[in-house]
This record gives sequence, structure tokens and C-alpha cells, in this order.
Amino acid sequence: MAGRARRGRVRRLARRVRPGATAAGAFLLVAFGVLLHRISDAVRGAPVRRVVTESPLPPTGDPAFGELVGVATDAPLVDGNGVELLLDESVFPRIIADVTDARRTVTVFLYFCEPGTLGDTFAAALGRAAVRGVRVRLLGDGYGCGAYLKQVAPGLDSVGASVAWLRPVRWYALHRAQHRNHGRSVIIDGRVAYTGGFGMSDKWSGVDGQGAWRETNVRLTGPVVMRLQSAFAASWVEATGTLAPVDLLRPPADEDEGEGEVRAGVLVSRPGLGPTQAERWLALSISAARKTLYITNSYFVPTRELLSLLVEAARRGVDVRILVPGRINDIPSTKWAGQAHYGALLDAGARLYEYQPAMMHAKTMVVDGAWVSVGSVNLDNRSLRLNEEWALIAQDAALGAAMDAIFLDDLQRARERTAEMHRSRPLADRLKELAVRLVAPLL
Repeated sequence: MAGRARRGRVRRLARRVRPGATAAGAFLLVAFGVLLHRISDAVRGAPVRRVVTESPLPPTGDPAFGELVGVATDAPLVDGNGVELLLDESVFPRIIADVTDARRTVTVFLYFCEPGTLGDTFAAALGRAAVRGVRVRLLGDGYGCGAYLKQVAPGLDSVGASVAWLRPVRWYALHRAQHRNHGRSVIIDGRVAYTGGFGMSDKWSGVDGQGAWRETNVRLTGPVVMRLQSAFAASWVEATGTLAPVDLLRPPADEDEGEGEVRAGVLVSRPGLGPTQAERWLALSISAARKTLYITNSYFVPTRELLSLLVEAARRGVDVRILVPGRINDIPSTKWAGQAHYGALLDAGARLYEYQPAMMHAKTMVVDGAWVSVGSVNLDNRSLRLNEEWALIAQDAALGAAMDAIFLDDLQRARERTAEMHRSRPLADRLKELAVRLVAPLL
């Protein structure tokens, strides 16, 4: 009897302690993550806080501005590229068609992929290419593609394709776990390339019944393809210890897609001891804006320095408009973390919009209708300082006009968040913003 009573008291005590222990454990986990971030960040140089020049920055449409960005970011712009914009799920049939037509090589890097209809279709296309003698290399980020690669690797290995994981998450490598490769590329025969924000998941295709994510991608031809191929080759040797052979680097003359008219480059941003290439590119692009600055970004959690640059642009009269996800958001914590900065932007005259029909996952920017980017770069600490990121950057009035039109069309399906709406937001929203500030550097 006494023993039963004792056990009952122990169980009751455990029930009371368990919620507190769970909360304490969650707090310690978050604190450990933030500490890990701070330790790894300690060796970095100062971020880019401002751009100082002896004379005004050239207009973004001036070739001199492109040269300046190329020197500052190691992303030189070259002439003669073809750039085709592909919105939403329209990118996937084009990728499958080009893989089906591949004659020599297919190289793929993806940050995010999942088992499902789209992933199965893509793996089947890669397998058929390998069967007919195409050299297929599939590389995925070890965090974002682990389950998918595990599923498709046996079948692809059996037909001669190569599958590899980049930076798999292991307990003994936690100090590297936060540094992901967030880029995306599919390159066929070294002559056609795709990049943007897409992943091989039914989230993007809409076949999961939730509605296709809103995305912007590009199909590239011309010299810029080699820059993206170089980024893939660097990741491949990191993952496998094998330097990809020369056949990856340049297509034969008889497979040349022909030249386009766009001056473009590929920004490859990697974490290091100082400001990343992405930080330098953003600082120059925002500082050079004179008329319009249209940003679409899925995870808008600006660093203090980036926020300052955007506020300065708005205050000097630039039409700054930022489009972010609305009620549909796959990572709600980024919404609350980003929302904490809205007041400063709205007070400076910037305008903020929340996309309504589906998840807005695009990462694009167009400055003064002439300077364009499409890629994987989110405007948050993770993309700017922790991850490797890839993006097309281009200097072209026609492409800029097309991007302006897409942005303004997206605004028709967005709700503007005014300063009054922000000031009158519920107390619950404010508390959520406060709660995520601790982990904002890791989002």
C-alpha cells in the first residue's frame, strides 16, 4: 500500500516536472545552436555596412557597374548568353526534355528534394540517360536531399549513374552542419543550364494537392553555363574526393547552343573569413539603385547591415518594394523574424507585400529595370553568411523589363502591409517576433 502511494507521488511529480524539463531541453538546444553559430562566426571579418566611392556609383545599366560588381564579387559578367525565364512548375518539363536529349553529360546539384511523383519522374529520366551512355552525376545537399538520394541511389547506381551526398549531417561533424550548399543547378552537355529556387519535390509541381509554389527560375545558354558548371565541379570534388574530368567543362563545338544577347554572370557565394560574395553584391546593388528596387524573397529576415542599406535606399527616394510569403508559409518562424523589421522599412517609405495564393518561394531582384538576379539567395543571415549560394546576375534592359512585369503582376495577387496595419498588429504577433529573435541568426 505504502509502495503504491509512493509510486503514485513519483508519477504525479514526474508529470509536473516533465513540461519544465521539456522546455529547458528545448531552450538548451536553441542556446547550443546559437552558441555554435557565434563560435563559427567569430573568425569572420566585419560585414559590409556601407559603400563608399570617390564618385557616384555608375547606373546599374552601365557596363562599368557590371565590371565593378564582377571585380568585387569574383562574378565577372560576359556577353552572349541566352536567358529564358521559367515560372513555377513550367521549369520541370523543360528540364526533363533536355535530360532526355542529353548526349554526353548531365550534372545535377540540388539543395532540396523529396520522394514523390516529381522526384520519381526526374530519377527515371536520369536513369534512362545513363542507360544510353550519358555520364550522369547527381549530387544533393546532405541535409535537404538525404531521404531522396537514399531512395534513388540504388537504381541509378545499377545503370552507371553516380550519386553523392554533400556534407551529410553527422554527430561528429556538427561544427559544419550549419554550412549548407543551398544552390540548385541542372546542366546538360555543358551547353544548357538551369538555376533558380526550384527543388525536386511535389511542393513545386502542385501534384501534392496543396497548389504549386510560386517560383522563378532560368534556363541558360552561352558562356555563363561554364561558371555554373565550375560551381558544381567544386562541390562534386568536395563530396567525392574526385575531380570531375574535363568533359564537364566545355561542350563540343557541334553541341553549341548558339549565342544570346544577355550580359550575365553567376554569383557563387561561399562563407569565409570576411564578407561573402553575396553580401558584397547586395551592398553594391542596393547602393546603386536610383529609381526602383523590386525584391521578391521567400525568407526575408534581413541582417542589421542589409536593413540599413534598404532603409537608406528608401529614404533617398528609391521606390523600394518587397514581396514576401503571406498566409501560406512553409517556415512560419521566418515570417515572425522578418516581420520584426517591417517598422523601420515602412517608416522609411518602403512598401511591403504578402503573396496570397500559394507559398512564394522565388528569390529575385531587379534594380532600375536593368540589373537582375535570379537564384537561391535569401535575404537572411543564413544565405548571406552561412550557406553557399548560386545566382544568375545579369545586366539587360529587356530582361529587366520582363522581371519588372512579373513582379508587378505578382503584386496583383498580394496584400500590401501598410504602416498602420503593422502598428496595429495583435499582441500575439509581437510576442512571436520577440520569441524568434534568439534564433534569427540561424533561420
